[in-house]
Amino acid sequence: MIDFNGTYYKNEDFFLPWNNSISKRGYVVSSYLLMKNSRPLFVEEHYLKIMAQMRILRMKIPMTYTPELFQGVLLKYCKKLDFSEGVLKLSFFELDSVNEIAYSIESFKAPESKTAHMDLYNDYYIQEGVHRFVNTYFDRLYELSSRYAQEQEVDGCFILNNSKHLTDSNIGTIFCVKDQSVFTPSLASGTRDLVSRSKMMEWIKSDQKFNLVEEDTTPFALQKQDAVFLYSFEKGVVPVIQYRKKTYQVELCAYFEELASKNTAN
Repeated sequence: MIDFNGTYYKNEDFFLPWNNSISKRGYVVSSYLLMKNSRPLFVEEHYLKIMAQMRILRMKIPMTYTPELFQGVLLKYCKKLDFSEGVLKLSFFELDSVNEIAYSIESFKAPESKTAHMDLYNDYYIQEGVHRFVNTYFDRLYELSSRYAQEQEVDGCFILNNSKHLTDSNIGTIFCVKDQSVFTPSLASGTRDLVSRSKMMEWIKSDQKFNLVEEDTTPFALQKQDAVFLYSFEKGVVPVIQYRKKTYQVELCAYFEELASKNTAN
């Protein structure tokens, strides 16, 4: 079921009006939220990132859009569906010529544990330093990389920026494990500025078992890593089992799965 501006529709009955910004310009700001124990997690962090992106896109944000409103509509949606654990997708877009803002909420089951066989997508590149536009400008690139992965019969692809640096994947933020360090691409590289990314970084830093490093590197460095995992609220922790001829130590990723589970349990 979908909540569209406070009205509920069955998925098969819902159609967006033609005069919306998704159809006309590809404009949409979306965020995936974790739902645990009947409450959405990290609402304030999602709210701040959504508002920042809407301002950059010059959307006319209603004065009523507050963190309390966000939490209220999410809780109302989950109560109506008796949805206590899983993933929520919250999206905003312009509805018509007067730039009226509309929102939608969708729900998905909690991500199941799985591994990924990866390839490299380099037909097109992410531009450095424009990560804040990811929900509009890069949607097609991520869709193209997903289609390429299907053609190559792999689970996903690593994505490069215009400097040929490793930047992102179409499954989640990249985290590479080597000895006692965890490396992840910097925001300046063009990787997505996601709440899930910032939270995983925060958890790794606070746990202090591994040294976290934001570092831009080439895809050749993937051949030297002990383990690689991808993280997003939508997919969870996804250990990379193989990239081309390189096979990784998947068992090392169990620590980060436990770390995510521990920090999202309450």
